[in-house]
Amino acid sequence: MVQRVVEQLEASGLTRSDVSHERAFTWVRGDLKVQLLRPFDPFPQGSAKGLPVSNILPELDHHRVAIAFDDKPDSARFWVASAAALIGLKEAAFGRTSHGGEPVDRDFSDVALLLERLIEEITEELRHPSPMRERVMRAAERLLTDEASEAAGRELVKTGEQDTQRGAELAVRRAAQAFLRRIN
Repeated sequence: MVQRVVEQLEASGLTRSDVSHERAFTWVRGDLKVQLLRPFDPFPQGSAKGLPVSNILPELDHHRVAIAFDDKPDSARFWVASAAALIGLKEAAFGRTSHGGEPVDRDFSDVALLLERLIEEITEELRHPSPMRERVMRAAERLLTDEASEAAGRELVKTGEQDTQRGAELAVRRAAQAFLRRIN
């Protein structure tokens, strides 16, 4: 199955990432970046060998969006994580470091941006208790800590989303607080 997805990505003009540490699981075309994950399999085959393992993949059955292709628009070909699921995946990755050993601030800023821009969609998806709801709430609560808001802020300033570190940190905390007020 993974091989068919990879073939479809490449047939659609996406190519493997030039970034060495993500080449095995990332395809890009312009601003579009597609990253694949897999559930645990002690003996993955073919293209699945290089994909990172995620222990939250079973939860994604209830937090995904169907994707179809032009040749069969009524037939779902594969699924992508919903906005809430992306936050859940990012929450699981909080604290990771790059291959050079530097902390990855992007996970925190991605969560802040998703909460800020898609709050209605996310709260609607998570209106009932679920493991994903708990993950997203933990992510929002984490953004209220100094460490996480500073990390998110650094990335938001670096990418030009915010002008100052202080303003970025305040925006991160506002997004997290707004989500937590709405979900509770």
